[in-house]
Amino acid sequence: MRTFVLLAAVVLLSASLTSCHRIIHKVARTTSDLTMTYDHPERFVKGSYSSTEVVREIEINWVGGTIEIGASESDTLYAIETADGLLNDTTTMHWYKDYEGTLHLAFIKPTRSVSLRADSSLHKNLIVKVPYSMPLEDISVNGVDVTLNVKDVQCKELDVSGVSIHCGAIFDKAPEDVSVNGVNMQAFLTLPQGTSVSVETDGVGCTFDSEIPLCKEDQAACEVSADGVSCYIHVRQNKPAHK
Repeated sequence: MRTFVLLAAVVLLSASLTSCHRIIHKVARTTSDLTMTYDHPERFVKGSYSSTEVVREIEINWVGGTIEIGASESDTLYAIETADGLLNDTTTMHWYKDYEGTLHLAFIKPTRSVSLRADSSLHKNLIVKVPYSMPLEDISVNGVDVTLNVKDVQCKELDVSGVSIHCGAIFDKAPEDVSVNGVNMQAFLTLPQGTSVSVETDGVGCTFDSEIPLCKEDQAACEVSADGVSCYIHVRQNKPAHK
């Protein structure tokens, strides 16, 4: 379990967002600090991740920059970061794979409570490559001021939570569930032709557009939902390949 807390300087926007066992206790727009709290920080390892071991879920905590999650012909799943400047033992990405097969990726070294200024000069990008032969149960991304791109990765669920995340996801096989929760969130989803889809929005100022005819939730192969403040979802379908 992790907690993202931005301590308010002027205006506090807070939300309690829950997805399965993942909980963001507070999300707040501010010019002050970002605090990330972990239950078991001692289990995390510094540096990139690379392994052929099976991963069932990927859980990412990130601040700023871009996250690229794509499919690979390789049998190795890897996660690497790039940075504008030099990194140290604290500012380097850390990871931990638990006994249930969930790979946890942390922006910086986890402790019980780690603070990072929201206006920090630390700017890092994350690249994750998942083998085609390793379908995932869930991809969960929690962050602030992040651009997230997902392409052709097989997963049953995609969960995106936080503040100011712009998500673009292209699937060659539709997930069963996509959820977007937080403040100032945008998601542009491209699904395979013929996918039956339902969209549900809740919260304040949450809207959607769909280029695909919608159906009832119990008839949908892919259920899409948004909850929070100022969330927008756009759903479209892949164009047929030219012969």
